[in-house]
Amino acid sequence: MLSKRGREGFTLVELLVVMAIIAVLTSILFPVFNRARAKARQVTCMSNLKQIGAALLMYADDWDGYVPSASELRKPLQLFYDGGYAGKNLDIFVCPEEKPWTFVKPPNGTNWTYTYGSQYRYSYTGWFLPDYPDLASTWRFTDSYRLSTKQQFYYFLNGTSAIHLRHSTMANTLFLDGHVAAKGGDFFGTFATY
Repeated sequence: MLSKRGREGFTLVELLVVMAIIAVLTSILFPVFNRARAKARQVTCMSNLKQIGAALLMYADDWDGYVPSASELRKPLQLFYDGGYAGKNLDIFVCPEEKPWTFVKPPNGTNWTYTYGSQYRYSYTGWFLPDYPDLASTWRFTDSYRLSTKQQFYYFLNGTSAIHLRHSTMANTLFLDGHVAAKGGDFFGTFATY
């Protein structure tokens, strides 16, 4: 028999059922949101490398086909920034997946060691683009990892640094023709991956 006053609220069982439904939906949606955020960071990383690629090609145009090499004494991304080829946004030089990072910004100075990694070359004159017949298959910058500091590092030399497969077992990679692609560990051959 129904009460004359009618129903005044939810029963404990009804509240528990609603809470259980919310908990199940939350457990399903959180991983989806995390994957979406990771994909957004990967896309931002690719955009960063694309901007660096534009800077590389502008630099090469100004320097008769040469682009700077990476070695202990030279940090190519710093040359792009200082020369005005890459604008003034320092965030493009670090993968967003790498945050927080120790990339010190002006006016306190800039640490150019912890940026995207470049192939190490023993040439101090740089890379001469006409020497590379297939620019679209020759990579230049990619996600990096220094084994001692566990941070991005500006060049690769096996034993000290590695290519970091930080985007779902892929590393975003800039090629000499300016295009960017995500590549797996097999692509990099003898270079160590992490």
